[in-house]
Amino acid sequence: MSFYLVRSPASILAMIAATSPFIASPANAQSATTNVPADSSASDGRLEEILVTARKKTVKESAQDVPVTLTAVSGEMLEAQKTRDLSELGKAIPNVALDESGSIRSTANFSIRGLGINTSMPTLESSTGVFVDGVYLASNSGVVLDLFDLDGVEILRGPQGTLFGKNVTGGAVLLRNRAPTDTLEGSVKASVESGPEYKLAGYVSGPVTETLSARLSAYYDHDTGWFTNGLDGSNYGKNTTWILRPSLRWHPSDNFELIIRGESGKLFGEAFPTQNRALFDRHSFDFAIDLLNPSRVRWNMVTSEMNIDVGFGDGTITNVAGYRKVRHFNDTDTEGAPGIGFHAIQDFTTKHYSDELRYAGRFWDRLDLTAGLYYFHSNVSTFEVRRIKPLNGARRAYGGRQSYDAYAVFAQGDFEWTDRLTMTLGGRYAWDRKSADIAQFRAAGSTCDEDMRTCNYTDPDQSGKWSSFSPKVGLRYEVRDAAQIYASWARGYRAGGFNLRITSPTQSLRFDQESTTAIEVGGKIDWFDRRLRTNFAVFRNKIKNLIRDVNIPSTGAALVVDTRNTADATISGAEFEVEARVGQRLTLTGFVGYLHSKYNDVRFSLIDLPGETPGSINASDRNLKLLRLAPWSLGAGFTHVAPLSDGVDLRTRANFSYRDSAFANDANTLTLNKIYNLDASASLEFTDYNATVTLFGRNILNKVYQGTVAALPASVQPPIPAGAIGTYSSLSEGRNIGIEVVYKF
Repeated sequence: MSFYLVRSPASILAMIAATSPFIASPANAQSATTNVPADSSASDGRLEEILVTARKKTVKESAQDVPVTLTAVSGEMLEAQKTRDLSELGKAIPNVALDESGSIRSTANFSIRGLGINTSMPTLESSTGVFVDGVYLASNSGVVLDLFDLDGVEILRGPQGTLFGKNVTGGAVLLRNRAPTDTLEGSVKASVESGPEYKLAGYVSGPVTETLSARLSAYYDHDTGWFTNGLDGSNYGKNTTWILRPSLRWHPSDNFELIIRGESGKLFGEAFPTQNRALFDRHSFDFAIDLLNPSRVRWNMVTSEMNIDVGFGDGTITNVAGYRKVRHFNDTDTEGAPGIGFHAIQDFTTKHYSDELRYAGRFWDRLDLTAGLYYFHSNVSTFEVRRIKPLNGARRAYGGRQSYDAYAVFAQGDFEWTDRLTMTLGGRYAWDRKSADIAQFRAAGSTCDEDMRTCNYTDPDQSGKWSSFSPKVGLRYEVRDAAQIYASWARGYRAGGFNLRITSPTQSLRFDQESTTAIEVGGKIDWFDRRLRTNFAVFRNKIKNLIRDVNIPSTGAALVVDTRNTADATISGAEFEVEARVGQRLTLTGFVGYLHSKYNDVRFSLIDLPGETPGSINASDRNLKLLRLAPWSLGAGFTHVAPLSDGVDLRTRANFSYRDSAFANDANTLTLNKIYNLDASASLEFTDYNATVTLFGRNILNKVYQGTVAALPASVQPPIPAGAIGTYSSLSEGRNIGIEVVYKF
């Protein structure tokens, strides 16, 4: 299988910087290049203050001042906590599950406040939007990758449609890469951990001329395989990852800045092991497969951010443009057993370009205004091959392609009625247009040529248009300094579209857009001169035309994935977070989250109990719970810094988190395991030498977690015990112990 790269980085840089469909310009040099604590908590005994970009203003704001429920983590905190990827970060946040799909490596099945997806299909947009340096990642493929050289991460909970557009009804994940610096600096780190797995990463940054600076970051990871394949005792899970990230910052004057970033990466090796629960204990790492599940991901991305400070409203004109291409190949032993029961090849290519032009300024010393225009275009092609036992292992190829154009205009203003009371009004109007050609799966023969990657489209020229309005109304009252309460009403949308994985004539080709209307009340309070912090929120989300990929076992095609607007539903919940400094060197943290869901109206049968008419909708459907929604999540942790001698500190850290079991399918017949996760580390920090040595452990309790669980028909499975449910279940790694060395210059 061959992969192909996008055009040369130089040509793409020129395209974004010079041919953006809007005027060149993005948010203020300061907001684009820094995300350091406003002051150091280590020296004065106060909690860290993190600056965020959640409201796209001219300057960054303290996370505690923003009337939005969010969790912000600085790059320094990510490094100190040895956070590997977004899935680990999600375990430490209430009502957040940033899980990896499990069916395809690096693919996200994120869920925030119970709103998420359960698929690897790139044409079904998530309800949690992921943004890198302000650019929306249109596909959930190639998202869950190791975090390195980051300025910070912001996890926004609740609909963010006014400022961030479609597909953020659950929330948004904002990642910011570090920008080039005006002084020479660099770092290198190396680690080895269970597997064994070897990692090497580093960066160098500094000035090229008086007005131009550059940065180059690189990352290498070689995993020899954590798992053991029960078929032959061999190591399983081998993977190698390369990432290269160059960037330039041009700052010729105080009122102009241009940052151009590139990223090229590849991940190749073996996908997650597949466990059949009818054959192996779901709480064990046992499995036996004869297909090595080869997996390959290759991506290229370029972003451009330009800022121009203008006199009008003392504001900034900002333009953020980005291009990304991802090629994803996966061959999976889906039935999780030796022999050909159900093997599936998935070969996806996604390409997208976006451009946002916005203005942010302040008027009459009372009104902060952000307004802009947005354009987005993407092309997605999917190609799949199935080999299943009912066809005696014969190969059947099918797939499709989709084109997507979106336009939007938006504005949001914060008006200070008094020194303590602020009202927020905003809205976004969007237009979407999609077209698709679909080649359905046919048991009698392929509808696509596996070698040429061409298709005889059985359902060509599909098209759809949608429009939406995403308003927001909010109030913020500052009770006192460092203490606020806020309330908001907001609406957001998920895009409609087409299902390119058609394996049954009963499936729907098209689904319509989904809307979420949310009411939220929250508060953020710092106590005792910022030594104790308590944040809380209560909310209710009402979802109409809920979009679901409903997995249905099928004798003829093994598994039917039917994308439908299944129901209307309500999700209610609450969140509480606490952080405290005890003295100058001990920090304690804790959180708890609760979610409750119910269906208000069901339009597509989610389960047929024995004796029910197939396809009937009744109380058995309405009494179901939403999939991937864990009722309770909670956790606690500490960080302690102790001086051992002059220039040597010992930093110890431990975090425990718990997440309830959640249903893995809409019929509520399968569940994901509960999460009991314990991470810990101990670091020796040699400040005189700018070096750190860390011993760390992840998933120390050695618990088994799954990214995906799906029921399979008996026709594609080996003999299984009577009454057992044969499944496709992906396994995540268990206990991982490692040591890391970091040197900075």
